[in-house]
Amino acid sequence: MLGWTMVHAVTMLSVLRMLTTAQFTCDNGAGKVTYERFTMPSKNQGYNLVKSDLSPESVLRKCIDHCYRDGQTCRGFTFQPGKWTGSGWSESSCILSKDSVEIQLGGSTENNVKNEYFNQICLDGRKMEEMCQNKTYAFTSYPNIEVAYTDAVTVQARSRVQCMNRCLSEESFQCRSAVFTGSGECKLLRQRGLVMKTVRGSFYLENDCMHGISRCEGFTQYVKEDNVNLVETRHMARVSDAKLDDCVKLCRDDKGSLSFNCKSFEYSPANKECLLSEDNSLSSNKKF
Repeated sequence: MLGWTMVHAVTMLSVLRMLTTAQFTCDNGAGKVTYERFTMPSKNQGYNLVKSDLSPESVLRKCIDHCYRDGQTCRGFTFQPGKWTGSGWSESSCILSKDSVEIQLGGSTENNVKNEYFNQICLDGRKMEEMCQNKTYAFTSYPNIEVAYTDAVTVQARSRVQCMNRCLSEESFQCRSAVFTGSGECKLLRQRGLVMKTVRGSFYLENDCMHGISRCEGFTQYVKEDNVNLVETRHMARVSDAKLDDCVKLCRDDKGSLSFNCKSFEYSPANKECLLSEDNSLSSNKKF
């Protein structure tokens, strides 16, 4: 199997369908409800279980639909993606939560492949319509983490959510990530997918509303690895009867039609299929 990994982070696709889930308004109609994704489990107690053997991308949308329908009761959910077995998907599931997020803040930069938490937040409605469109989540948040960067625009923010809004609203350059510090500073960055370091009290925030050529400062490229696959990766969708070029275009997401963040894909020339993943060789715990 050929493993293709993006040098720069990219967004993931809802292959044959565009996300049609309506986003609820918040902040007296000025905002829209969306989610921030944590690549680690939450300590929150769940109250409802959703599970299915559809693709993880489809089950994730079901989980969001259930959380929306529960109105003020649901504040987020823990999601466990299934795996492609060669003949079908194993079961994906989510547990809804009534509480605001309480993440286990250990400062780890490693992803938890088995569980990730989606915390419900309210972001600027106009920018969500303009930039995030079909995305099931707007940012990925890494607690107790900062990144190495060469330049940043520093603004003030009362919370990490306000820092996300400042990133989405930045007009002088394309804000692809941000660092929110415990002192209330919000550092807006042009890059994403940077080297992480542990800093207690800080949050590294990756903007997942990027798609196509907007996802990196330069040119998005792929690194080909023959006869390998990523270990413990989170495949979200499968594309059948596909050529390599089809998989490249779908994962790159030039038109912003994807519902999640595609960072790599595995292509099987024998089966003419590709598996689209939220991970690449930088984010996966155990590499190839």
